[in-house]
Parts: sequence; C-alpha cells; structure tokens
Amino acid sequence: MRYQLPIGGSVTLSCSVEGSGNWTILWYRAASFGSKEEPMTEYEGKKAIIVSQRGLYSCRGRIPITAILTIQPNWTRIYTSEAFTVRCEIPGGEGTYWSYDWRPERFTTYYTTNERTFYNVGWEDNGNYQCRGNIGLSLTEWSNVIPVTISFKLQPVLTVSPSWLSPGASVTLSCEIEYPSEGWSFYWYKAIPYLDIKEEAYKYELLPDGSETAQTLYVITGQTHTAAYVCRAQRGSNYYYTYYSKPKFVWSADLYPAASLTVGPVGQTLSFDFVRLTCKGNSTWWRVRKFPENSVPYCSNVWNLGESVCTLYTKASYSDDGVYWCESRSKQFSNAVNITLQADFYSGPLMEIPDDPVKKGTFVRLRCNLRRKKIFPSVAFYHNNKLIQNDSREELNFLAVSKSDEGSYKCQYSGKESPSRWMSVKSAVGPESSSFPVTARMKVMNAVAFILRFSDDTAIVGRVSEGNKLEYSGVIKDFVSRCEQNHLRINASKMKELVIDFSKKPSPITPTIIQSGGMAERDRGKLNKLVRRASSVLDYPLKSIEQVGEERMLSKLTSIMDNTYHPLCETV
Repeated sequence: MRYQLPIGGSVTLSCSVEGSGNWTILWYRAASFGSKEEPMTEYEGKKAIIVSQRGLYSCRGRIPITAILTIQPNWTRIYTSEAFTVRCEIPGGEGTYWSYDWRPERFTTYYTTNERTFYNVGWEDNGNYQCRGNIGLSLTEWSNVIPVTISFKLQPVLTVSPSWLSPGASVTLSCEIEYPSEGWSFYWYKAIPYLDIKEEAYKYELLPDGSETAQTLYVITGQTHTAAYVCRAQRGSNYYYTYYSKPKFVWSADLYPAASLTVGPVGQTLSFDFVRLTCKGNSTWWRVRKFPENSVPYCSNVWNLGESVCTLYTKASYSDDGVYWCESRSKQFSNAVNITLQADFYSGPLMEIPDDPVKKGTFVRLRCNLRRKKIFPSVAFYHNNKLIQNDSREELNFLAVSKSDEGSYKCQYSGKESPSRWMSVKSAVGPESSSFPVTARMKVMNAVAFILRFSDDTAIVGRVSEGNKLEYSGVIKDFVSRCEQNHLRINASKMKELVIDFSKKPSPITPTIIQSGGMAERDRGKLNKLVRRASSVLDYPLKSIEQVGEERMLSKLTSIMDNTYHPLCETV
C-alpha cells in the first residue's frame, strides 16, 4: 500500500495476525526500495504506531517459540582444519516448511535446511552461533548461543618412563593431550636419525600395533639401547591429525660395540678447560646429540665421516650441560652420558714457554698463565721437579740463559699444577745439534708420535705397532685441530704419507685421510663468474674471490703478528 504523507503530517500504521493474540509484533523500516530493512526496536510489541518519516514500513509476527541450536561433534575445543555441524530445531514445528536465519550475520540467511556443516575450519569460523525459524512474515525467537572458538593445531606431549634404562625394565610411553576422552585415537612411532638435520632431525617409523590405539599409554618391552619415540593423535570423520609430539628419549648408559660414546679427559687452552666427546662404531657417519636442546653446541648439527668429535668448554656463552649420545645414519644410537660442566671448574694454570729453542746468553721470560683472576698471593715454578721460585710473580726470568737452564718446567697455583713444558737452549753460534733445519719442536709426552717443524714445512713422525694407530692418529688430529682454531688452511693436495715397514710379515696400513678446505679451480671460476655478473647488475665493481681471500689472509696474519700470545706469532 502506498500513502502520500503531507509535509509535517503523520500516519498511523496497524498490524494484526488473525488467531495469534500472543504473538509479538515486530516493525521494520527501509529508507527506499532495495535498501536493507532495519528493525524498529522501540516499537516492538505494539500493534499500532504513528510515524512521520518517509520510508517503506513492514511488520511481522514473532511466534512465541524459541529455536534450539545444537552442535556436533560436541567437543570442548575445535582445532584448525577440523569440521563441525550446527543444527536448528523448532519445537512443535514439525511438518512446517521453515526457512532459517543464522548468526554470525556474515552467513547467508534464509537457508531452507536446518543444518550447516563447516569443513577445514579456520579463524574466520570463530563466533557466537544462533538460529531462528522463518515462515512467511513470522519468526521464532533466536535460539540459545553456542560460542565456537577455533584453536591452533594441536601438538601432544609425550613422556617416557623411566628415562634411563635398567635391566629387564619395560618402557611406558604416555601421550598427553587436551580432553583425551573426546574421540581421540593415538599413533606411536620410533624416531630414526634423518639425513638432513637442518630440515628435520628425525623421520618416524610406526611401532608394532601402534596405529589407532584408544589408550593414551603404550608399553615397550625388551628395550636395551638408547632410543627415541614420538606420538600423535587423530579424531573426527575427516581424519584430523595433530602435529607429531617432540621426540622423547630413553637412555642407556651401557656400552654398545656397534655404537659408543667416549668422554675424553679434561684438556686446556689459554682461556678455557674443555672435554672431547667421541663417537665410534660400525657406521661411517656419526653426529653427537644433546638434550635439552635449549642450547645446542655447533657440533650437534654436523654429520662427520669416521669418528665424530664434539668439544665442550667449561666457560661459554651457552650452557653445555645435558645428556649426550651419538647417532649414526644406519639408525644406531650409542650409550648416553649425563654431563655437567661446572662454570667455576679449574683444572690448573698453563706454563708458557717459547716453542723455538732459545739462544744461550739471551734474556728469556717464562710465564705462568693462571687463566683466572688472581686470588691467592703465591705462584710456584719448578725446574725438573725442583722448586726454584715461589712468590707473587707470575713470570720466571733468565737474564742470560745457560745450557744448565734447559729442561722441564711447570708452575703451581691454587693447589693445581700445569702440564710440564720443555725449554731447549742452543748455542749462540755454530751449527744446530740436529741434522734437520728444525726451527720449532712440539714436545709430546710419549715417543710413539711427535711433530717436527721445519723452516717451510712440517713433519709428523709416528710408530705403528701391531696396527695400533691411535697415538699417531691423535697427534695428526691435534695438529689439524690447532690449524683450524688459528684459521690456517692445510694444503692436503701436497701432503704425502711415507710408511716404512720393519715387520717380518707386512701388514696393510690404512692411509690417513685429512679433508682439505681448499677450493677446486672449477668452483673458483664459477664463483668469479657469479661475482662478475653481480657487478654488472649492480653497476658497481666487486672484488674477485682471490682478492677477498688475500685480504682476509693478510688481515689474519696481521692480527697474529700483533698478538704476542698467539702460538704462531714468533713463527710468522
């Protein structure tokens, strides 16, 4: 019906529904054709109203029935990628063709079915859900409110008991998850070392009968070696899976011939005490691992060929305390070792003596490096185990050193003794006592292997008895490690190993392999080509690989020459 309203005039509108005396009248107004109707809540329940504003007016009757909203599955929490269904019921409305309005309002209204299913839900599906019935111009009351909050994808927590194996004991895995009784089934896996640790440390293999178990527990019997496990959960008709749990370990301290971790004695540097962990066994590739992972040493992320060695320092910017074990690419785990590094641990001072033989009659200064702030007043020096100085000085000076001063020296501080060091004294003039042009010699505590430093080269001499290369290999590893620590590159392409066999029955000696850090000529050419292309793109000259290498080498040599405590200062 159309009514022309005079200026300043008003009109009375009436609304009635036959046989519905207890219905509630609802009024709506739209500003023009095609615009959205807005409810006139101030007139709710009135059968007649007076209006003076132009527009399109309508009324509806609200049935005194409240819709009922249910949700399935009725879980306490819904996670991203899951699915749920809401259903709207009209009490007493059976046999009537209803349409349905839904909240939140972003959903399309006037659905003719009373169910809505949401698949692969995400953040946009959060909200307070309601519904009501709609038939012609009549509406039911809005239903009850069901709040739906979508949570992050779930990650269960795995616990193992016991953490350390004992003979005959079984291992119990427990997969903990929020609301475990709400339709979850569980999967159980064994963690296997993965090739590329930078992407993922482990891959997972399903345990026997470890699929879709209803229980949150899984018991393993007969486990004798270190192992890692994970779990995850699944529920729902669309097979929603949680994330995998973080790996949990059960450790064994028993040595295992196929895979073993050994802890070396405490060593010393000018600043720190350290201990080396070594992996050995039947595999050719090893890595050292640590728990907890809050601070992982650099060596824990590296696969090593042959023996894998990890060095731990007693003073560092991160904590190295934890349980350590070895893993191989052939799926083996070694024994585990629980290590605590005391921040105040002190193994003793270091005796600093020139590596080169000193000239007779010259001034020589020996120093006791305390490697910590001085607290106690006295420092003792010994020559051939005889006390020769005991006072506050940390130095032992010879105004004119003589041949009688040659020998073994050590110092003592805070009840700790340094390792003994040998000082050689040579004549001021005349030929060297050695037939080789030796400029420096490293004193080794045994005669099985030692290092000779020549004016332009270095030789490592060792005796191998009954195939035992441990001492000889150890000296080589120490030499290589020292070069790496001082940023010196070994030219492995020019190295030679000479074996002289004095045994009656020749025995095969496996060659010693040292990996070279050099760069192949082909690779160098490719990198320089890439540099030239970058220079062209940037329109800016860039240095070649050779120039960068020379500048860095010069900078390193300069820093060595300026540092009198550097072991190569006098050599350079």
